[in-house]
Amino acid sequence: MTQVSTTGSNCSHPADPENNDPVDRALLAEVLQLGFEEAIAILAISKTKGVQSTSAVSRQHKMVFVVNMSLKMGTGKLAAQVGHATLGVYRLAQRSEDRSTKLPSKSQHAFLMCFILRSRFHEYICALPLQCCTHFQGQNALEAWRMFGEMKVVVKGHNTEMLLDIFKQAKDSGLFAYIVSDAGRTQIPAGSRTVLSVFGPSEVVDTVTGQLKLL
Repeated sequence: MTQVSTTGSNCSHPADPENNDPVDRALLAEVLQLGFEEAIAILAISKTKGVQSTSAVSRQHKMVFVVNMSLKMGTGKLAAQVGHATLGVYRLAQRSEDRSTKLPSKSQHAFLMCFILRSRFHEYICALPLQCCTHFQGQNALEAWRMFGEMKVVVKGHNTEMLLDIFKQAKDSGLFAYIVSDAGRTQIPAGSRTVLSVFGPSEVVDTVTGQLKLL
């Protein structure tokens, strides 16, 4: 059941006479079909200005590359390995099953508007009738990454053991993670773990790699 509390709120209730923002009736109908009460649906649409795009709710995503500094790679070699890591984690995300809410495009946008309502206006609590991931997966994660400028950061890792440890932490946190194993054609032995790439929502990635120094 949806409950509304106005304690300490600076937001007008959808039924407030001063709340005169026009609401897209077709979009409202889509939200109502998902099981939300009308008051919550109207507030969600008015607060997001009826934007029918994932840009209204997408979180910033980034890729972080952890370089194995114990290998003492040359500049060109290091750059090539970061390139391999970029493609590796990108393809991993691209191939992954999209575990976000399975809804038609327009209905998903309407649903996400109500979802953002819960996160931005905590005094309005909505009961979500469908499962939604805490962060976008697969294609949705890549789209969010593109929206925010395809952020990429390169940091220092002490050795192979550190890369493997961070890899496990990343996977346990629900992030995409990929380790490059070198073919051994130049500079370093075959099978050397050169670069770890980690990809996902920025605030989650930071919990895993935020303590590492920039290269």
